[in-house]
Amino acid sequence: MRRRFVISAGVVFTVTGIAKVLSALGSVKILTDDDPILGFQLGHLLLAAGILELTVAGICFFGISRQLSTIVVAWLATNLLAYRVGVWVIG
Repeated sequence: MRRRFVISAGVVFTVTGIAKVLSALGSVKILTDDDPILGFQLGHLLLAAGILELTVAGICFFGISRQLSTIVVAWLATNLLAYRVGVWVIG
């Protein structure tokens, strides 16, 4: 059961990671705006988040330990949740 979870999380993080990296390479003006939580340019933040998600996906697919993969997925999901809550709190 845990193997299916890790593989499905890897698929989700692969898709969202690729989408974020491709979006970060765009030329829309909003990518130069600063993020309200971390203060980085949105384009740089998207690129970093996309690379991080692709790294976690790689750990899910090729990691030597299912337990490590599960912990890394939980860590990233918790950080994404905390970021979204922060955005929600500041409006």
